[in-house]
Amino acid sequence: MRIAVVILFSFLSLLNTKSIGQISKNTESYVQDSTEKRDEVLYVQKQDSLRNMFLADDKLHPTVKYYIQDTGASVLLYELTDSMEFKVLGDINSDGKIDSVFLLPELFDGDLGQSFTFTDIRLSKIQTGVQCNHLANLFVIDDIDEDGIKEIGLYYSSCASRFKMLRVYTFESGQWNEAGSVVFDLNYTKPSMQKRIKKIGKGKFAMREITDAGAPDSIVIQDKWLNFEIK
Repeated sequence: MRIAVVILFSFLSLLNTKSIGQISKNTESYVQDSTEKRDEVLYVQKQDSLRNMFLADDKLHPTVKYYIQDTGASVLLYELTDSMEFKVLGDINSDGKIDSVFLLPELFDGDLGQSFTFTDIRLSKIQTGVQCNHLANLFVIDDIDEDGIKEIGLYYSSCASRFKMLRVYTFESGQWNEAGSVVFDLNYTKPSMQKRIKKIGKGKFAMREITDAGAPDSIVIQDKWLNFEIK
C-alpha cells in the first residue's frame, strides 16, 4: 500500500512538473510575442514621426519627399538628412530640364542597401544591395539606342574584393535595365571607367575589360573590348 502511494505521488509530481514547465513555456512565448508586438508598434510610431518631420522640412528635396510619403516604402528614414548630396547629370531624357541623382538608403529583402535615385521621378531608381556606393560611380554616356534618353554607366562595388563590375543601363518600359557589363579589376584602374564604354553604332556599344583573374604571376590575360546590343 505504501509503495502504491509513493508511486502515485511520484506520478502526480511528474505531471505537476510537466504542467509547470508547459505553463512556463507558454508564459515565455506570451511575453516574447508581447515584446515583439510592442517593439513593432514603437518602430511604426517612430517611422511615422520621422516621416512627418521630413515632410515638413522645407530644405528637403521634393523628390525625396515623394519617395518617403508611401508608408509601405522601404526607405530607411533614420538615415535621411536634409543635406543629402546631389550630382548634376544634365538633361538625360531630352525634356529641357536638368536631371540630378542622389543616394536613397533603402531596405531590400531584409538587407541594407541604397538606390541611385533621379530627381525626375519618371526615371526609375537603380537599386543596389550594398551601402558602399558613391555618386561618382554613376555617369551619363551616349544615347546609344537613339531613343532620346541617354544611357547610364555605373561602377558597381561589392564592398569587398578587388573585382567590381562596370555596367550599362538603358531606359526601357519605364525603368532602367542592364544592357551589358564587364569586370572592373582594381589592379587595373586605367583607363578610367568612362573611357571603357563606347558607342559603335545605333543600339550597339562596346565595353573594355582588363583583368588577370585566374592567371598565375599577375599576368594580364584579358584586355579586350566586348560588344553588346540594346534590343
